[in-house]
Amino acid sequence: MIRELREADLEEVVPLHREAFRGALGPMLGERYVRHFLRWFLAQPSAVCLVYDFAGEVAGYVFGAPDGYGAALNRDLLPTVALAALTHPHIVLHRHFAAKARGRLLGAWRGMTRRASASAGAPAPAPAPGATSSTRFSLTGIGVSPRHRKRKIGQQLLAAFEARVAARGFVTVCLDVYADNHAARRLYESMGWQLCEDLGSVLVYDKQLGSAA
Repeated sequence: MIRELREADLEEVVPLHREAFRGALGPMLGERYVRHFLRWFLAQPSAVCLVYDFAGEVAGYVFGAPDGYGAALNRDLLPTVALAALTHPHIVLHRHFAAKARGRLLGAWRGMTRRASASAGAPAPAPAPGATSSTRFSLTGIGVSPRHRKRKIGQQLLAAFEARVAARGFVTVCLDVYADNHAARRLYESMGWQLCEDLGSVLVYDKQLGSAA
C-alpha cells in the first residue's frame, strides 16, 4: 500500500535512504544530516513524500518538491551541513563536496539578502535564470528495501509520485542521477523518463506528465 510519509517512518526511511544513496555526499554526512534532510521535505506543504507500506514495514519511499527548492533547503540546512562536516572531516575529500558546499553557502547568502531587502522595503533580487519553475517538479530521492526488491515497488512508487504531481498541475517531472547508477536509470527509462542533459558524472532525466510510459 502506498501512503503519505509520516514522521514515525523516518526510523526506517533514514537508513534506507543512506543505503540507497551509499557513496553520495548527503548520506556520507551522517544519520543526523539525513534525518534533517528528510524532515525538511516532510515539513514542506508543496512536497510529495510517499512510502510503500508492506504489512507495516516501509518497503520503499519516494519524495520531491517543486523545482527550485534548493535555495531554501541550502539555507535551512546550512548549520546541519557545517556540523556534519566537522564531525565527518573525511567528507571534504568527496569529489562533490566543494561544489555542494559552495551551492549551500550561495543559497544561504541569497536567502539572507532577500530577507534584508524585504525588511528595508526594497524589492527582492530576481531569482537566477532557471532557479524556479511553476511547471516542473523535482524527484529528489527514491529507494526500495533490498528485502522487497523484484516486486515492482519502484515502478509503483514512481507511478504514484507522478500521479500526485500531475494532480497538482505540474506538467514535467525531473531528476538527477549518477551516470554509473545503471539500475536506477533502467527504472526511470522503463517508466518513460528520458535523458535530457548529460553533465558527465550526473545525468538529468525528465518526463512530460500524461505521456505514455
